[in-house]
Amino acid sequence: MFLQFDVSVLIARLLILGNYANIEKSICLVGKVGVMAITGDHYVAEYDGHTIELVRNNWNKTLKLLIDGEEVASASVALPHDVTLTGMLDQHTVTGKSLTRFPRTEDSIEVDGMVLPVTKKK
Repeated sequence: MFLQFDVSVLIARLLILGNYANIEKSICLVGKVGVMAITGDHYVAEYDGHTIELVRNNWNKTLKLLIDGEEVASASVALPHDVTLTGMLDQHTVTGKSLTRFPRTEDSIEVDGMVLPVTKKK
């Protein structure tokens, strides 16, 4: 089961606590933060009519960045660690980031440094 934190709840809590410095950072954190799924995670973002995917497979211990269904970068994640994958889409740099804070992960997809909203697929 995937546990997910609602970003709006996080922002409300930061406002209550007066922690204004982290509000902008929290709004930009569109990747899901939660407990890693047993078999892996699959995040999808759309950019200019293209589909960008960040796929973690816990069975073969890989993390892949796909653009329009084609693998552009991959890395082994046999041991939990932070991973940044980079690929090109036309003239744009696409970056998939996975920050591991066991048992949580913070996954995001960026195009030219702009974080894209992602959806988690099952």
